[in-house]
Amino acid sequence: MRSPSSRPRPLTVVHSRRLRAAAIGVVMALTAVVAPGAMSEAHAALPQLGTSWVRDENLRTGTDAWKIPEGQVADDDQLSAYSTQTSLTAGQPLTLRISSTVATSATLDVYRIGWYGGTGGRLVTSVDGLAIRNTDTLSACQAALPATSTACRTTWQTVTGVSDAGAYTVNASAWLSSAPVDTTDWPAGDYLLKLTITDPSAQSTHVSKYVPLVIRSTEFTGRTTLVNATMTWQAYNRWGGYSAYYGPTGDPTRSRVVTFDRPYSYPIQPDNPPTGGPWSFLQFERASVVEAERLGLNLAYATSEDLHARGDSLSAATSVVMLGHDEYWSNQMWSTMTHLRDSGVNLLFSGANSMWWRIRLSDDMRTMTIYKDSTEDPVADPSNGLPLKTVNFPLEGQEGMVRLLGAAYITSGISAPLTITDLHMFLFDGTGATRGQQFEGLLQNEVDQARDSTENPDGMDIAAHSAFVKGATPHWADITYYSTPSGAGVLNLSSMAFNLAMEDYLPFGRVANIPASSKTFARQVFDNALTAVARPHLGQVHPSTGNWSDVLRTTPHPALSAPTLQVAPGPGSLTIIVSASSGTPQVQVDGKDVTMTSTSPTRFRAVVPAAVGTHAVRARTIADLFEATFGPWTSASATVSSAECQTYPDASTTPTTATGALGDASGDSIADVWSVDSCGTLLWHRTSGRRIVSTVTSGRGWHAITALAQIPDVNGDHRSDLMARRTDGTLWSYLSLGNGRVVTGRQIGYGWNGMDIIAPAGRLSGSTTQYVVAREARTGDLYRYEFRSQVLTNKTRIGNGWQSARMIFSIGDSNGDHREDLAMIRQDGTLWLYRGTASAGLASGVQTGNGWTSFVTAFSPGQIGGSSAPDLVGLKEDGSVWEYDSVGVWWSRPSLMASGFTDRRLMA
Repeated sequence: MRSPSSRPRPLTVVHSRRLRAAAIGVVMALTAVVAPGAMSEAHAALPQLGTSWVRDENLRTGTDAWKIPEGQVADDDQLSAYSTQTSLTAGQPLTLRISSTVATSATLDVYRIGWYGGTGGRLVTSVDGLAIRNTDTLSACQAALPATSTACRTTWQTVTGVSDAGAYTVNASAWLSSAPVDTTDWPAGDYLLKLTITDPSAQSTHVSKYVPLVIRSTEFTGRTTLVNATMTWQAYNRWGGYSAYYGPTGDPTRSRVVTFDRPYSYPIQPDNPPTGGPWSFLQFERASVVEAERLGLNLAYATSEDLHARGDSLSAATSVVMLGHDEYWSNQMWSTMTHLRDSGVNLLFSGANSMWWRIRLSDDMRTMTIYKDSTEDPVADPSNGLPLKTVNFPLEGQEGMVRLLGAAYITSGISAPLTITDLHMFLFDGTGATRGQQFEGLLQNEVDQARDSTENPDGMDIAAHSAFVKGATPHWADITYYSTPSGAGVLNLSSMAFNLAMEDYLPFGRVANIPASSKTFARQVFDNALTAVARPHLGQVHPSTGNWSDVLRTTPHPALSAPTLQVAPGPGSLTIIVSASSGTPQVQVDGKDVTMTSTSPTRFRAVVPAAVGTHAVRARTIADLFEATFGPWTSASATVSSAECQTYPDASTTPTTATGALGDASGDSIADVWSVDSCGTLLWHRTSGRRIVSTVTSGRGWHAITALAQIPDVNGDHRSDLMARRTDGTLWSYLSLGNGRVVTGRQIGYGWNGMDIIAPAGRLSGSTTQYVVAREARTGDLYRYEFRSQVLTNKTRIGNGWQSARMIFSIGDSNGDHREDLAMIRQDGTLWLYRGTASAGLASGVQTGNGWTSFVTAFSPGQIGGSSAPDLVGLKEDGSVWEYDSVGVWWSRPSLMASGFTDRRLMA
C-alpha cells in the first residue's frame, strides 16, 4: 500500500493519477497559505488558540472525491462491507469483510474527513484489487426467512425472551476477511472508507459503498475530544432488514440485540429511509467535525465504545464533545462522563436526545443489547448499584439524564424556530442577536427540554427557551449551561439543527431547509461553543447564574384556572380527557408530555399506551409558552390492570375481487374501515348494511403511527391503500391486498411532523392525478402534494388561515363537475365545503352544517350506505362509531356502526 506521505509497501499499488493530483495539490495548498482571503467571508475569521497538529493536517491537499454520486450507490447484493473494529489506533491492521454478487475485487479509497480548504476530505491512501471473499445474496436470504439459505454466510438469529420469533439479530461474523490493510501514519480522525466495484450490468458501471472508521487518538492531554455516536449508528442500522427500531412487521420484530459484525445500510433511492452508520455520520456529525478542524482546535478522536472501555484515558483532556445524535449509552459511559465532569473536564452535547436508552455491551464490544422492555429483558437489576435492564435512563435520580445533561429529550420530528433568552451567555457573542429574536429552523428533528425539577444541576442557566407546538401539544426546547465546583462547564445545545445548518452535502438533496441567516447564526454559536469548551475550566471563566427558575417561572399565573381532568384506564392504555376554558393544555403521564387532540375548542382527548401499574397524570393550561404563563396543575392517578387488548383473528389470505370502489377491501364495492388500538394493532373492519360486521388483525407494532388515512389506489391494482405517518415524521404508504392484508410499508416522504392534519384529497383538478393535503401546524397554511410513482412530490400552498380546522377529508365529486371536493369541520363544530378547481386548488368555503363537536375524529372512507358519494364516519368519546349518508353537500340519517372503540387511537 502507498500513501501520499509514506514509502511504498508491498501489499498494493497506488494509482499514478492520484500521485499527480497530490503533487498539484501541494502547490495549491501552499498558495492557500499565502492567500487566506480566498476563503468565503463566513469562514474567514479563525480563533487563535495556538498551533495544533490539526492546523498542519488541514493544510494538506484536499478533495471532494470522498462523495458517492447519486445513482452510484451499490445495493446490498452488489456490495456490502464492514470493519471488524469500530476504531483503531494508527498502525493497527484494518480488517475488512466484503461481499458482492457481481465482483471479485474492489478498490479501496481511504478518506480522512476534515476542512482541507473546504473540500471536506483528504485521500490518505488507496488499495487496488482488494479481494472480495463473500457472495451473499442478501435479498434472497431475507425472502427465505425463517428458513435458512445456502446463498448467505449471514445468519438471522433468534433472541431470548422475545415473544415474536421473527425478531432476529443479523450477524455476518462468519464472513471471510480480505487481506489486512496497513494503517501506519494514518492521523487520528474520522474516516470514510470508499469501496468501489465494477458491475457491467448496472446503469452506472462503477458503484460504491462507505465503511465508516475512527482512528482513535492515543494522546488526550489538553485536547478537545470528539466522540462519534457509534452505538447509535448501529441501533439505527437496517442492514439485513432489522434494526433496534424496525423489523419487517414494525416494532414487534425489531432486533433486541444488534451486532457490529455486519455492514451498515445506506439509502440508494430518495424515498429509502435514512439509516445508521455512514448516513448518521453524514447527517448529524460530519459538518461538526469539519468545523472543528477548520477552527484548528487541538483535537482528539474517540467513539462511544472507547468512552465505554477506555474512558480513563480522557481524564487529561480539556473537553469532551458528544457529536450529533448520541442516544444509546452504557452505564460505563454515564459513569465516565460524570467522573470527567467532576474532575474538571468540560462537556459539550452538540446535538439532542443524548443518553436516552441504556444498553449492555459485550466484552468484545461487538454486540449491543437493547430490549427496550423490562419484561422481555432476562437480566435482573441488582439490589445495589446501577440498573442493568435495557430501558430508558431515568429523567431524575442518581443516574438521571437531568443531572448530567441539564436539558433532556422531549420530542422528535419537528422544525421550529429557536428563541434567544439570555443575551449575556457567551454562546451569543458576535451574533448580534437580541432577546426574543427567533431563528427559523434551528429546532430540528429531535430536541431537549429543561424541566421544572429539583434535580436540575446547581446554578443551571437557560440560554435559549424556544416555544413550539407539535400537534395540539405545547412544548419548549432549551439550550442549557451549568458550571461545577470542579471548574468544568457543561453545555447542551439541545437540537440536531446546528450540525444540519453547517452541512452542505447529503445525498438526494436532504439538506435541511434552514434560512441563510439562521445558518450564519448557528455556525457562530457552534464556533463559540467549541472554542469555549476548548479552553480549560470553562466553569471558572463563565460561572453559571441559575436563571432557569426565572425563565420557566414555576409559579402559576393567577389568571389561568386549573383544567378538569378525566382518566379512564383500559387494556394497555389510558384514555385522557381534559377540559380547559382558556389556554392550551399541557398533559403529562409519568412526567412525559402527551399529544392531545382537540374535540372542541375547550375539550381535548388522547389514548395513551400504558404498562400495567399505576400512572400519575397531570394537566395544566398554558397561555404563553415564551413568557411561561402557566396555570396550576390538576393531578390524577389511574391503574392499568391488563396490558392485553381484545384480540381478533389474523387477516385471511383468500384473495378478493378488486372492484376499484373507494375504500373497498372485501370485494363488495362497499367501503370498509381501519383502526389502530392502544396496543399498536392495526385492525380492518368490514362493513355491510351501514354496520361493522367483522374485524381482523392486519398488523402489529403500529405504536409509532401518529396519523392514518385511506388513500385511493396508488399502484394500479384497483384497491384503496393506506397512508401513515410515524413518530419520526416519515410518511409511508401500505398497499392493500384485500381482506385486511397490507404489504410492508414504503416511505413516501419525511419531515411531516410539522403537519398536524394530513388527508387524501382525491382528484382535485378532475385529472387522473391523486392529491394529498396537509395543514402546517405553525402557520395554519394548507399545502397540496401530488402522488407521482407512488411518492408525494410538488408541494404547493393552496390556502392560509386554516388554524380553525379540526378535521379535513375528501367527499368526492359533490356537484358533478368531475372534480373531487374537500370538507372541513372547524373548532366551533361548523361544517364547510370547499370545491376542487381545475388548477387543483380550492374554491371559497361554504358552510353546510353545524353541531359537529361531538366527534373525536371524522373521516370519509367511501360509499357505505348506498349513496352516490362518499359517506361520513365519526368516532365519539364514548367509543361509538356512527355512519352518515351523503346527501350532496351534507350528511344525514346517522346510523350506529359499532360500539366499544374507546381504545382506538386512530381510524380511517
